[in-house]
Amino acid sequence: MTGLSRVYVGCYGDAEQATIHAFDFDAEAGVLAPLQSLSGVANASYLLPGGDKLYAVSETSEGEVCTLAVDPQGRLALLNRVGSGGDSPCYLSRAGSGGGPAGGALLVANYFGHNAALLPLDHDGLVQPLAFEVRHHGASGVNAERQDAPHLHSITPSPDGRYALVCDLGRDEIAVYRIDGTTLLPHGVAATAPGDGPRHLVFDAADRFVYVVGELTSTVLVYAWHDGGLEHRQTVSSLPAGFAGDNTGAELQLSPDGRFLYASNRGHDSIAVFRVNDGQLEAAGHAACGGRMPRNFALSPCGRWLLVANQAGGVLVLFSRDVASGALTPAGEAIAVDRPVCVKFA
Repeated sequence: MTGLSRVYVGCYGDAEQATIHAFDFDAEAGVLAPLQSLSGVANASYLLPGGDKLYAVSETSEGEVCTLAVDPQGRLALLNRVGSGGDSPCYLSRAGSGGGPAGGALLVANYFGHNAALLPLDHDGLVQPLAFEVRHHGASGVNAERQDAPHLHSITPSPDGRYALVCDLGRDEIAVYRIDGTTLLPHGVAATAPGDGPRHLVFDAADRFVYVVGELTSTVLVYAWHDGGLEHRQTVSSLPAGFAGDNTGAELQLSPDGRFLYASNRGHDSIAVFRVNDGQLEAAGHAACGGRMPRNFALSPCGRWLLVANQAGGVLVLFSRDVASGALTPAGEAIAVDRPVCVKFA
């Protein structure tokens, strides 16, 4: 079948429950077909595809990162697990792969552990025990409930692999580290506006701009990026004018062609659409997410589809995407999945 790829969905749940689901995805027809549901990983809240491996966090107080084998049909088997280096790992990225299928390291953000960890990968791509960590201290305290301590929500390598950027929701800052082998060296810090609560970020394809979700203020922050430095350029709301309800921002993604940026709203329950013009953002509308609490979403590699994980609604909702206008249109029936919180195309 032409256009066939895989989709992996991570969910909250006990280890005895199915928390990782695999689907076949027909990108020509826009059809998801269930392939496998896997138990054994409690709170698989973040997934990272890596060729014939899939990596998953286990967001628990003990904190683990798991390696799963991916067979040629896309089915999964748990291979190993190691400690994440902290409490409640919530994000994974990969550094130093060298272009090969194995080697390099995983970078982990531990939300309640107040730290970021580097876990090497062996020659077979199996995650290995902690090699290095960086620990944050202090908090902004602007939001007394959410900013009482450092809360590292993501760690993202720069496209050239030289730096790792950490969004610390509790400190209202983006910390930049230089990657030196298996070590993370402090390089700089960019403070956000007080109370923004930076959560996730993405780089543009040209490596010129960084876009950051301000979770607590429902904003998208735009920074110019050059040689490890961040310069704030713009802040825009992810909400429509006049909305006065409770909301938090969650995920953001750029379209493959870089012309549109999408951001999810939990409360307004929508996907915000922005046009991108020389790095700057212009609001272009909202699409109802088809459920409640859209914690995560992903764009298909072809850019024609966007899949939303509605955590509270317990459904996956697929949208077709007009590549010219950026507009989103619901496509097909919603798929029931218990507490989905991460979606990855592979």
